[in-house]
Amino acid sequence: IQEPTVIKRSSVLVGLNSILETDTSTASITLPTGKTIRRHPDTVIIMTTNSDYEGCGKIQQSVLSRMDIVMQIENPSIAETVERTKAKTGFKDKMLLAKMANVMNEVNTFCREHDIRDGVCGPRELKNWAQESILVQMAEDGSDVPMESSVITALFPTLLSKVSQSPEDVEDVITGVINKHFDQNCVQIAKETYLRGY
Repeated sequence: IQEPTVIKRSSVLVGLNSILETDTSTASITLPTGKTIRRHPDTVIIMTTNSDYEGCGKIQQSVLSRMDIVMQIENPSIAETVERTKAKTGFKDKMLLAKMANVMNEVNTFCREHDIRDGVCGPRELKNWAQESILVQMAEDGSDVPMESSVITALFPTLLSKVSQSPEDVEDVITGVINKHFDQNCVQIAKETYLRGY
């Protein structure tokens, strides 16, 4: 069950309590149609949630008490994030990818510290950024090894476009994070190109 904390009506999740019971011989649920579904003895129910996402609530205590194990999974390290992104995208320059991963982390920290909460910036955005960097470089010179200029160009439609829905907040992220890592003139040119329609 993905993202149970975004269910607005708590009674919906609580309605699953009988199927979550550890004793599978009695675990069942009756659907609105009147049909009863019995839990198979080998069934494993896993719930996942991003508790720090905007709009996520808390899991009801009655549901929480029926969970055998609750695990808090930390975000992967920069090195692990780089390896995963490299494997998914084929991005060849590990040093440049590590720089991008560090920027992603700093953007996250900046957004938390400045109460920018209407967007996202995580591994999916990094993967998109890496893939788009390759495509930009291929369009420029046919190479599949992105240079920093193509990374800057790809930054706008993939990562910065999702950081916030407020142009002012995006501008704060550019000033507070992006300009510390990349040439400001290149960032400004990439921004203007993006705003003209990329």
